[in-house]
Amino acid sequence: MQHSVLKASGHVDRFNDFMVKDVNDESKFFRADKLLEDVMDEKLKAADLTEAQRVEYTSVRNQADAYSQQELHQIFQKYKIKSPETGNDLSEPYEFNLMFPTPIGPGGYLQGYLRPETAQGIFLNYKFCLEQNSNRLPFGVAQVGRSFRNEIAPRAGLTRQREFTQAEIEYFVNPKNKAHPKFKMVKDTVLTLFHSDAQLSAQEPVKMTAGDAVGQGLINNETLAFFIVRTYQFLLHIGLDKEFVRFRQHLPTEMAHYACDCWDAEIFGSYGWLECVGIADRSAFDLNAHARAAKCDLQYKESLEKPIEREVLALTKKSGVDIMKAFKKDGRAVKEFIEKLPQEEIECIVKQLEAGTADVQVDGSSFTLTKELAVFERKMEKQTVNAFTPGVIEPSFGIDRIFASLLEHVYYARPKEEPGDDKDKQTRGVLAFAPSSAPYKCVILPLDQRIARDERYLTMMDAFQVQLVELGLSFTLDESNATIGKRYSRNDELGIPYAITFDFDTLEKDLEDLANTKVELLKQFFQAEPPKTKGEDLLDLWQQIYDETVRSTVVEAVSGPTDGSNPVLPYEKLYAIVGTGGHWKWPRIWRRFDELERRGAAYRDGDPINFGLPNPNPNIEPQTVLVVGGGPVGLRLAIELKLGGHQVTVFEKRREVRDETGQLQQLGFTNRINRPHVFNFLRNDLDRLNGRDFMSSKMCYPVFTQADTSSIGIDELQILLLKNALLLGVDFRMGMSYEDAEIILDPKTQKPRWKVKFTCDEQGSRSHGVPVGENFETFDVLMGCDGARSRVRESQKQIFGEVDKRNFKKMIGVVANVQKVSRQRLKDLGFASGQEPTDMKRAHLASGAGTMAGLNYYKASFHNYVIFTPSKEDLQAAGFSGSIYSFHSGRDKVNPNKAEEKMRLKRWVLDRCKEVGIPVDETLSNGGFVEEPNDVMAFDFSEIWKCKKNFAFNLPPMDYDSEVQGPWTGRSLVPPIGLVGDAVTEPFWIAGVGLQRGWNGVMDACFLIDNLYNMSFSGSPDPALTTSWNEHVQKLQTMVPVLYDCSHDGKMTKEGLQGEYADQGVVMTQLNKQQKDSEKPQWQLQVDPWTRYEQFAKQLEEKYKGARILENMHPTVRRALAIRKHPNDSEVFSAKKLKSINGKSIEVQDHIVQSRKLSAELPPSPAERASIPETEVARRASTKSENLQNMLAKQIDLHVQSAASSSKAFDDERWKPLSPKAESSGFAEVAEKQWDILTEKHLSPGQRAELLHVRNMQASLRQQIASLSTSLAAFERAERELLLGSQG
Repeated sequence: MQHSVLKASGHVDRFNDFMVKDVNDESKFFRADKLLEDVMDEKLKAADLTEAQRVEYTSVRNQADAYSQQELHQIFQKYKIKSPETGNDLSEPYEFNLMFPTPIGPGGYLQGYLRPETAQGIFLNYKFCLEQNSNRLPFGVAQVGRSFRNEIAPRAGLTRQREFTQAEIEYFVNPKNKAHPKFKMVKDTVLTLFHSDAQLSAQEPVKMTAGDAVGQGLINNETLAFFIVRTYQFLLHIGLDKEFVRFRQHLPTEMAHYACDCWDAEIFGSYGWLECVGIADRSAFDLNAHARAAKCDLQYKESLEKPIEREVLALTKKSGVDIMKAFKKDGRAVKEFIEKLPQEEIECIVKQLEAGTADVQVDGSSFTLTKELAVFERKMEKQTVNAFTPGVIEPSFGIDRIFASLLEHVYYARPKEEPGDDKDKQTRGVLAFAPSSAPYKCVILPLDQRIARDERYLTMMDAFQVQLVELGLSFTLDESNATIGKRYSRNDELGIPYAITFDFDTLEKDLEDLANTKVELLKQFFQAEPPKTKGEDLLDLWQQIYDETVRSTVVEAVSGPTDGSNPVLPYEKLYAIVGTGGHWKWPRIWRRFDELERRGAAYRDGDPINFGLPNPNPNIEPQTVLVVGGGPVGLRLAIELKLGGHQVTVFEKRREVRDETGQLQQLGFTNRINRPHVFNFLRNDLDRLNGRDFMSSKMCYPVFTQADTSSIGIDELQILLLKNALLLGVDFRMGMSYEDAEIILDPKTQKPRWKVKFTCDEQGSRSHGVPVGENFETFDVLMGCDGARSRVRESQKQIFGEVDKRNFKKMIGVVANVQKVSRQRLKDLGFASGQEPTDMKRAHLASGAGTMAGLNYYKASFHNYVIFTPSKEDLQAAGFSGSIYSFHSGRDKVNPNKAEEKMRLKRWVLDRCKEVGIPVDETLSNGGFVEEPNDVMAFDFSEIWKCKKNFAFNLPPMDYDSEVQGPWTGRSLVPPIGLVGDAVTEPFWIAGVGLQRGWNGVMDACFLIDNLYNMSFSGSPDPALTTSWNEHVQKLQTMVPVLYDCSHDGKMTKEGLQGEYADQGVVMTQLNKQQKDSEKPQWQLQVDPWTRYEQFAKQLEEKYKGARILENMHPTVRRALAIRKHPNDSEVFSAKKLKSINGKSIEVQDHIVQSRKLSAELPPSPAERASIPETEVARRASTKSENLQNMLAKQIDLHVQSAASSSKAFDDERWKPLSPKAESSGFAEVAEKQWDILTEKHLSPGQRAELLHVRNMQASLRQQIASLSTSLAAFERAERELLLGSQG
């Protein structure tokens, strides 16, 4: 380091120790303060020491390095201190500079020194570091490196060296505000403090909390105390004994004049209390010194919110001229130096001038000012910037001393054992390192050589060592011939805290326990359903199922054993471990997963579950995709992207919060229980995703056995989709909240990506290893599925623009969820049969209202769901404000300020339910409604909105190289980003189109992401090689608005809307040609838009027109025929072969739990019937229950099939092609027309009167029929009684 730097810092002039030497032997040198300490230590050991002498000697020892040169000489004379080696007299103390001088450069003309500390390099780079911290205070800079000091008397091993390792932190703060925001986190830490007053009076150190030390003024400020505590925590963390760690305050005489406060962390060892860390408040000395020497401004400029006026001292203009004249060529430099001085230093100059003269040092020269020459005046100055030189808090760590102290603290000797053949007769040393500081974290030990030579051990070790490396754990291997006990002792001496021993149990233990554990957990997982199970519960259960053991399991795939580069989906590993699990449903579950069509990288060439079919899109380039929002649409998008080979992460922030009494304070992401309408094609999709097996028969009934009123609870739908997402490998991160995202470019390829800023809560941090608070992560694609209040949409307005809004219907959607009523209670409420009414979807004329209101009533598994849609005017006429709860606030905790109005809304709902015959038991909790806030809500549909666009991207070619082609100069690059579901348009769920739009939007997004880099994409059904990248991008971008319009307006094919292939359509014509009376396959939603949207499907008509229908096989037909070749017990659907678990190779492949299934089929022997074990009773009960469930499931299937066979796929008379005008209108207009028909607003007054008459006649006839039925039953009972009576 250059001379000028260390001259400015003061090291050249003041970095000295006092030294004495033997007057008779000048080769004997001693450091004066250390020699004095040694002499005092010897005196303190005297047996006849008095209390007064103890206090005197202790005080002198404590101040040894604080004495001046003269004071040291006097003390040496007083105690007659001689040379410790020869007993000769010593010279007077004199200064010795501790720096090593060295010439710099080939000529050696530039004077330099080996650096005595690391800190000065930080001060030289202060301005650069401040810029890197966005010009904000406070901030810190840390540095670790070697330092060099010409130590007078090196000794005591690592404690006093001429070359050593030093670690320093320079923490820059506002000198007038040294509070620390995190001090409250450490203020209760108890420290051992040896303050200066205790040292001078020879008292003992005190124990005190850091907060009390700051409050009482022992420690100068919070920031200094914070670093003292953090130093203490670090020392304990690495393994030092807290009883031998203390903090000593510098005495006033040893503290630098500029320092505010200084403390040393001292550690007790074989050399006594040893200074290992210094924590000092150095004020602004260093920066001021370098600023003066370098003639640069190092002040921090803090902008003030409001300008302030203050009084300042400044040179008069005349004095400035006089100074320049007086000092001639140096005059300007002196004048500018004085003008730049801080006010505090100017005040000092003024006081000196009042007493006579003042000297100033400028560029190494001294200039004398007189009060006549330098005249200062006070004036008011308007200040918009507060300028100050930052103060510095400096913790400085002596790494070598800390390490030497640590070795002393962790070492102990294990005592000898009693003599014996198997006893250790030697004294064994132990280094009890804490895991945080141990060089090796663990040692791997085979029990003996038989284990070490076993091939299975070698296989396990390969996998196990890879796992340790991936976890970042250092380890060593000890396979020597020594006994296991001696090897334990040997590794204790090396300081290894953990030992992992491989024994025969490790190698021989069967996998049955693992499989049985997973079977029980999977059974809970498959059967989990709301309201008993929430999304958070399911995620916790999944962590137990898919733990590190299962993740590291290796199975045999068609491309070889699975590893990081050859992965399989989680369900495939679980299937390989548990097999059928002894449950009749499980083979069907695994088969459903196998039948899901893979695309891109998810498609494995040669895999039997491809059914011999080609990859639907082999040109997919896998992307890392972030899906924001764990609602139904977000989960369905994640599933479909995963089937395309993409890496998918889902962020979900909503976590259920309840108070101590169990009251719901905040809704979780699966707490919504409203029930959207389920279209037929959506029912098919849920069936494909194991809906019948992952939901109980009670939950399946309203989904799979209803027709026009088919519905599903949002919570039920989310749990079903979450199960699929987890089993397919979606990375679902609970507790992560998306905040913002910015575009970053790869320097070489110029590929744009999203740098996402998100926050993580405490539970999410524990689950995913992400720090609590703000974090950043990079993704290729960003998809917003986070609902109507989409944060993705709001954070990227420059892409999506402002939403389009327009007036819609002046109506309120009133939603109520009512509790189930027992059968007996139903009879009490007037429902004679004790059964609930069937689902309803019709209009209703409420009493007292002049207009019709829509009514939807769905029976659910654990509650019933009802929607009324009165006009806004009707509600206002009934005494409501007209805006009870917005669409958004209805999802949140009930607003206490509106509790009274909500009670009126409940009363209104109860009256309407009574009018239409919907049972509500007011004696139940919450008046018969479910718990808040899902009990009753109202949503305003006076206005609807729609985003202008739902997807955007602009990418460079994959082979773009900025080093060859230069930086990108085309249109601004945008990584793919999109919105799906409620995030892109107002969900008019009353018409039941929310899920329809969402599911089609999911497939559109997957289609676009799949084809981002597919150069064979042509914009038509058939692929074609695109000539240029720009042409490819243009074709794909042209598709975006077209797909958006189709999904938003519901322009699906006829078959798609019906959810069934037409009898005379292409698919069924081809199937019947291949198989007589062929079974009709389910119409399934696909990524390909040519199978979903009418205007796209028309492009395929030519391909199947006339005779071509038998020439070009439809992809659906090809897939259906390929799958039908394989029965349920086909080898295609068998589990993959297990290769290893936890590194253990599996030699014989049998389903581990197959015995459970076989035992369930064996009848008990007669001898066992006398006494049946409890476990057997439980097993048989489980079997009976499963058989009952099987029977119910089969009956449900038969019911659905009979319902399907009794109705035609199409009613050609009812189907009318839309006119061109109607086709050009949006979905909102179509929905309005449907709504008018539902509410009968299209009828004239005469037609309404006639309709009312017809309905009255229907009601009257029903009453007459009921009365006649009652009379008939009475006559039949009388007839029976007469006949029985006459016989008696």
